[in-house]
Amino acid sequence: MSKTVLLLAGISFTVLAGCSDLCGNDSSSSIVSPSGKLKVVVFSRDCGATTGFNTQLSIVQANAELPNEGGNTFIANGTVPLRIQWQSDSRLSISGVQGQKVLKQEALVGGVAVTYE
Repeated sequence: MSKTVLLLAGISFTVLAGCSDLCGNDSSSSIVSPSGKLKVVVFSRDCGATTGFNTQLSIVQANAELPNEGGNTFIANGTVPLRIQWQSDSRLSISGVQGQKVLKQEALVGGVAVTYE
């Protein structure tokens, strides 16, 4: 491989890896599971002027910080007033998603079954 190709590959990797640092999460609330082992975090993710308002959810360990990444459970455009309820440690119910522009809607996250209404 030529030095030019290696140099361009290295620059591309550096630029792409640096892009994730431009984004940040702004948590609005968290709800702990009945046993206290897990929590669902409601947040918006801001990646600069080109991103609009969004509503995201991640299920994480109760003692963990929210990772600086997109939601692992639910993502929708706009500010969505969701109603979230733990049914048990392995079941989570989310309502208020009807009529929303949903970008991600996972049914199973880390052993937790998620239902949407």
